[in-house]
Amino acid sequence: MSVGIYIDPFSAKTLGDRFFEPSTGRYHSPLPGCFAFMKHTFEAQGVRVDTADRIPARTGSDVYLYVAIGNHTNYLNLLNRPDVILSAFMVMESPVVEPRMYRDLKRAKRHFKRIFSFIDQTELTKFAKTAVDCISLRLPIDFHGVDLPLWSRSDRGFLVMVNMNKLPRLSRSELYTERMRAIEFFSRTNDKIKPIVCFSFRLNLVGIFFW
Repeated sequence: MSVGIYIDPFSAKTLGDRFFEPSTGRYHSPLPGCFAFMKHTFEAQGVRVDTADRIPARTGSDVYLYVAIGNHTNYLNLLNRPDVILSAFMVMESPVVEPRMYRDLKRAKRHFKRIFSFIDQTELTKFAKTAVDCISLRLPIDFHGVDLPLWSRSDRGFLVMVNMNKLPRLSRSELYTERMRAIEFFSRTNDKIKPIVCFSFRLNLVGIFFW
């Protein structure tokens, strides 16, 4: 029997194993590099890791672990596959950006062995409208420490920290709009102000695939 790990990413553009290709430039994300490291680590031990579109047809006693990263519908096509274990579902977006994902948790929790979420169980339950046992989700980064050339600068002005520029679908607890207004206000009053996008999350990538 062999075991494989198959990841269903949040965007179809990253299927075909493009999810593991490092990005550069303006749209650089640390995630592909971290997941590429995970892929190489597992495959060196004989465990294949690919995106979910490469799940093989059923063959003998092989087992395939399925991990959904923000994709809350594709797993329904795998429910009749006894060789596929729905190992983990990661709630990637906030409730104000993707409320459908939270509504679908009532169904997803019956099928996935683990639910990972940025927000705690109490708040998750409010938006899912049902009790959901979840594990704290922290995204990995592909570097250690700070960027010394930038950190050493002494001519810094004022920093505005905003997590993302999103179009919210709900108004409850929605702060994206206020953050963007703050950036726009300070940019008019001080030309030294630069918006900074900041992430400081980590995730134990190996533990989530045990079953």
